[in-house]
Amino acid sequence: MKKEILKEIGCYAGCIAFILLSAYISGFFKETSNESLSTSVVNSVKATGIEQYINQERSPRKKVTVYKNYRPRIIPENVLSGSQASGIWRNIFNSNRKVVFYLYDNNDDFHSELYSYFVKNKLISFYNYEPYSLNAFNNMHNGTMGPSKICNSIEECNKVREKASNYTLLSNFLSNCGKTMCVFNPAKNEYVQLKKRNITEAEHMLQGLKNWH
Repeated sequence: MKKEILKEIGCYAGCIAFILLSAYISGFFKETSNESLSTSVVNSVKATGIEQYINQERSPRKKVTVYKNYRPRIIPENVLSGSQASGIWRNIFNSNRKVVFYLYDNNDDFHSELYSYFVKNKLISFYNYEPYSLNAFNNMHNGTMGPSKICNSIEECNKVREKASNYTLLSNFLSNCGKTMCVFNPAKNEYVQLKKRNITEAEHMLQGLKNWH
């Protein structure tokens, strides 16, 4: 009697193990729908976005050199990948010279004063001036990710998730830079961010980084 019970338990456990293994192989536990993919991306960005920035900047293979009391940071690889995959912001990350980037809204004194300073001091010889209005920035992503679809394999789902995650990191990265001001150096894949949105400090930074090569 005991042997029969044990036999039944063993068969039952074996069936459960087989079902779980089949579900795992078929990708049942992977996020295959657009909704679940989006949820996964958001959670991933919230949990690991900052860690990815920190880890890349601490990498011994990516050393930065202090320039005139400014300590540059490495542009995260995921941010660069997000730009390449989506085809946007290449005017920033693939520029032929350093880029000045920030976001502004209507009646923004910081923007008007910095623009006047930039023109007056002929800084166009040293930088590409690329500020974006909030409306223009928020509309940049329209149509860039292509048509949505449900992935058909684990590999395809991972690629879709990676592309979406990198694009989200790219948007968040630029949103953070836009709060103050960032000077990007595409030749070095580095950037310097203004600590606070102050016109005097911004002007000082532009003068200090003119010859940052």
